[in-house]
Amino acid sequence: MSALRFYLAKVADGVTLDEGEAETAFDAIMSGQAEPVESAGFLMALKVRGETPAELVGAARALRS
Repeated sequence: MSALRFYLAKVADGVTLDEGEAETAFDAIMSGQAEPVESAGFLMALKVRGETPAELVGAARALRS
């Protein structure tokens, strides 16, 4: 199971990610390790559930690195 698929399952279950988990998930997306369908599912799950400040911080860190 890819790292992103693990975090996708957590988000789909309504679990919030901490900053480190979100950074790892977005790093998988940005580095090309995740399949496009996994990336889309993860981003849609975040949108539907609602992003938390910690998840946004983690995403920003991954995007900046």
